[in-house]
Amino acid sequence: MHEDPSAAGEHAEKDKLIEAVLRVLRLDCRFSKMDEKNVKKILRKLDKSDLTYLANVFDSLYEALEERPT
Repeated sequence: MHEDPSAAGEHAEKDKLIEAVLRVLRLDCRFSKMDEKNVKKILRKLDKSDLTYLANVFDSLYEALEERPT
């Protein structure tokens, strides 16, 4: 049984949004693979508009963290 193309596209979009969140969380060395798996599971349950909002917030945070002097 094959997934319908629109569902596959939505899945790929959600993956990209989830990655934006995970990119920030991975900056913490205590964020484990198990944590990542659990966060992905939670984020997949969000509708696309909520996930987009969250990804935008995390993108802004990532940019701010990159600009900080180390």
